Amino acid sequence: MEGMRTLAGLGEFGLIERVRSRARVRQKSILLGIGDDCAAFRISPGNIGLLTTDTLVERVHFDLRFIGLRDLGWRSLAVNLSDIAAMGGRAIGALVTLGAPRDMEVKKVDLLYAGIFDLGRRFHVDLAGGDTVCAPFLVLSLTVWGEVERKRMATRSGAKLGDLLSVTGELGGAQAGLELLSGKVKSIPGAAAAVKRHCRPMPRLKEAEALGRAGGVNGMIDISDGLASECQHLSKESRVGIEIWEEKIPVLPVTQRVAQSKNLSGTDLALFGGDDYELLFTAPERRTGRLQEALRKLGTRTTVIGEVTSGRPGVVMVTKSGERKNITRAGFDHFRG
Repeated sequence: MEGMRTLAGLGEFGLIERVRSRARVRQKSILLGIGDDCAAFRISPGNIGLLTTDTLVERVHFDLRFIGLRDLGWRSLAVNLSDIAAMGGRAIGALVTLGAPRDMEVKKVDLLYAGIFDLGRRFHVDLAGGDTVCAPFLVLSLTVWGEVERKRMATRSGAKLGDLLSVTGELGGAQAGLELLSGKVKSIPGAAAAVKRHCRPMPRLKEAEALGRAGGVNGMIDISDGLASECQHLSKESRVGIEIWEEKIPVLPVTQRVAQSKNLSGTDLALFGGDDYELLFTAPERRTGRLQEALRKLGTRTTVIGEVTSGRPGVVMVTKSGERKNITRAGFDHFRG
């Protein structure tokens, strides 16, 4: 218990569980509290409101040596919109709290907000307010709200035994981009694509809407902290076992090249890197083809990478050689690193 006296010992997810165990939801209109990508509340008989918030802190979530301010503004909104997508929802508006040093140039603040507006226009999300405070370094905290039809809302707790596990796009690209930006890896073919995935991730709101229309998704989450971490969240909240197949995990060629330069595999970056903001979802096999077709019409690749295998929480990876490995390591933890 000695290690539990500090946040480093407790860890980010331990802290969340500690708060969750003490938080009592008493309002009948609140349908989901702590534990999913968004809080959910009833706004009408057929519709549910969604509310999410994320904070980006300089030197923790970003380094201004490696990302421009306009890209940072885009990214700060993208991470919140991705949470709305993970619930199958449509984003409506945003509040922005900016903490900045008093000597920060106004033109730099303008660039930051320009990036927020760039992405907001793309998805018709309005900036509706927020707060500004003086801070010793740059801090961005965004709150986004949206809505979803009750029958179309997806959650982390919906995965069912026998479901296939699918993912949109490719994984590990954002982590590869960060390695390139930080100079840890020299520039290689395809570098621009990886850098863009890190600096300007594209939230899968259109894909979430298409999945909702097609129907059949049981459990869903967005990939912010790496595939391993999100599979563990799905497993825990749905109380199921998940098996993932290494040979099926979609990885960009540039991600493979970056990984090899660090004596890793592309799978390592996909499992334990972060900031991909793809959708990870489960659905019955009979519905998976229909869901893939719905996303194909948007030009989005979808790959079946595993299945829900048991009623006991846990994540197992079947390697390319056929070995079965328990995946216990997760992605980024704010307090443990």
